[in-house]
Amino acid sequence: MNLRLPDSSKPSKRRRLWEVDPSTYVPVGKFGSRERTFELFRAFGKYVLWGLILTYPFTLPLIGLLFGGLAFWGAFGGSVFIMAVLLRRFGLSKNFEGREISLVKSLIGLGGGFLCALGFFLGLVFIQGWVFPVTLGLLGLFFFVALRKDRF
Repeated sequence: MNLRLPDSSKPSKRRRLWEVDPSTYVPVGKFGSRERTFELFRAFGKYVLWGLILTYPFTLPLIGLLFGGLAFWGAFGGSVFIMAVLLRRFGLSKNFEGREISLVKSLIGLGGGFLCALGFFLGLVFIQGWVFPVTLGLLGLFFFVALRKDRF
């Protein structure tokens, strides 16, 4: 069995699965200590970023409890600012330009979400075992009513 690499001078219209492009395996340049250092920092930064993403919901309230409200609101405002800059930088900010919801409705929704979360956590503290069945029952009732009205 004799395998050969395809001629690069003759372009083939249809590539076969066993044909290999030899230009893929040509080294681009030397991989020096600077590139190795950047690769190491990039890999380490990736793990740190994932760690921050996964621990953000726990870290932010913990900052508020340990260091007070000023540190909490500073960290929260800073993280919102960083998210806004990243959305703008990556070109995703156009997805949020055509908001059709008024400020009053969004504040009512934010307050309602806060009250729901507060009720859930207070329920965890005071009526412990009944929180999950009651919450699932209320969610089921909400979805049943919403689907019944066909406005979901």
